[in-house]
Amino acid sequence: MKNADTRDFLEEMEHGEGFVRYQGKDYFVHGCTFKPGEDGKPQFFFMDVYDMTARTFVWKTEKETSEEAMKAFLSEPLIDGKTFWELEPELEWTDGPEPGS
Repeated sequence: MKNADTRDFLEEMEHGEGFVRYQGKDYFVHGCTFKPGEDGKPQFFFMDVYDMTARTFVWKTEKETSEEAMKAFLSEPLIDGKTFWELEPELEWTDGPEPGS
């Protein structure tokens, strides 16, 4: 991963959000977040990857636990049919989209 340690990025995605650039395109990664039920406890955990250029989600998941959501993030195809680990060498962790994106 460019501009960052992969472990730091993954730790941030366990509870936060961030931007990555892949082959010149910017993506917003909504890290592991829970949707509360009526009792305030997690109903499910979700994560998604949003293409800032096409203005569409390229990947989404909802799982019962944060661990399952992170496992899906690491193992399912996210962008161009590639998993996180296949994308990782070319991903750049950025502060946001490039101006004009």
